[in-house]
Amino acid sequence: MKYFFEASHSTHILGDIVIERLIGYNKNFGHVLNQSNVNQFLNKDKQNMIKYIKNNPNVIDWINENV
Repeated sequence: MKYFFEASHSTHILGDIVIERLIGYNKNFGHVLNQSNVNQFLNKDKQNMIKYIKNNPNVIDWINENV
């Protein structure tokens, strides 16, 4: 995988992208969250999750059977 070794450890490639974003070089990665927009992003993530569940029932079934 390009950005992650596994689910909780990222590669140096992603680390470099995050650092560039934090210091202002990369404006094309991530979003600035604050009190006025955090609910908008949470709602969008929830909508995306519901859509994924609806469109991928086989994946959800596999998770429910194996986790």
